[in-house]
Amino acid sequence: MRHTIFADFSAAVPGGRLELSPRERDHLFKVFRAAPGDEVELLDGRGGRAVAVADRDRSLRLLSSERLPEPKQRLLLYCALPRRAKFDVLLKQAAELGVWRITPMLCERSVADGNSPERWEVLLREACKQSGNPFMPQLGAPQTFDEVLAQLRRAELPAFYGAIRQDSAPVELSETAAWLVGPEGGFSPAEEAKLVESGVRPLNLGPYVLRLETAAVCGLAVLRQWFRRSGMLLIALAVSGLVWVMSGCGEGKPSGHPLMIKGRNAVAEGDAQTAGRMFRRLVAKYPDSPEAHLALATLCDEALDYPEAALYHYDEYLRLAPESADAPAVRGYRRTAAARVLRQLEREKLPEPPPDRLARLERENAALLRQVAELKRFCMERQRRIDALERRRR
Repeated sequence: MRHTIFADFSAAVPGGRLELSPRERDHLFKVFRAAPGDEVELLDGRGGRAVAVADRDRSLRLLSSERLPEPKQRLLLYCALPRRAKFDVLLKQAAELGVWRITPMLCERSVADGNSPERWEVLLREACKQSGNPFMPQLGAPQTFDEVLAQLRRAELPAFYGAIRQDSAPVELSETAAWLVGPEGGFSPAEEAKLVESGVRPLNLGPYVLRLETAAVCGLAVLRQWFRRSGMLLIALAVSGLVWVMSGCGEGKPSGHPLMIKGRNAVAEGDAQTAGRMFRRLVAKYPDSPEAHLALATLCDEALDYPEAALYHYDEYLRLAPESADAPAVRGYRRTAAARVLRQLEREKLPEPPPDRLARLERENAALLRQVAELKRFCMERQRRIDALERRRR
């Protein structure tokens, strides 16, 4: 099992030595009992991820590092402070959900006003190490309720708060959204009136009153799911030619093909499985179409949680259209998908550690490529049979 710790490796180069902070060093070698030769995953909380190997002198030697792009979809949590133990749990869960910033909010009924940013940062680091989140949530300075509303109005951000009797219909969130959680006694009537006046929308999380920490986590999970719905919407726009304009709309081109249209409709309805079947058939029929590969890659990455397939189709897109306007963005998506595949491979339990990690990865990569090639041949053969049946019917 690979251990994860926090470290600053921004100035290190592959093969160079890394000195850890006393806290992280003790955690790695005393708690985890890392031995010389063990591989260690490093996070810096700013999107950096690296792999190092432990040496005999309780230092680390850097093997590789990468810098992940900042997410465009960001969740902002404005939360009244609960009592200490409850906020400790809330902080960890917020980090696991990928919250971008956490800002304590002072409300009329607030009963806890403790301020322990150093302790909070320690808890956030631990949660990031446990979950693998490369971006540690930022801690904003405490703000009053009115200051929060003024900030949201200036930024014109979509914002939501918990309500029992009212609800906001699901919306398509694009980049950033805010979730406001009141104190343990709830928002006062005057505060609720201000929320409505400021355009903050109510979100019903059920018929019963929730504890502060429960409401915080549930609301964040709902908004995170609405981000996924937005991702499906972007796929729908992309395959309909509103985002990617590459091959025209003729009947014989992928963008105007019935399979693309059916896949696009399935995406709009939230049916990712059907969309996947349509896009796979489209790729089998047009194996040299960058548009078809990109539609399937995006679907696999955003909706199907299938980074191996997304990685293959991103590669095909870049091979077929390396100079396109979308190529730089696709390279960024490819790096993220590759990092996810690597993490999945590293979590697999093997009978015994192989002596050469690089050779193992190369073998697994070759096996994946063979599986993809077999799947591609199967799809093409199946499509030929379908075409033959359609010709017979005519």
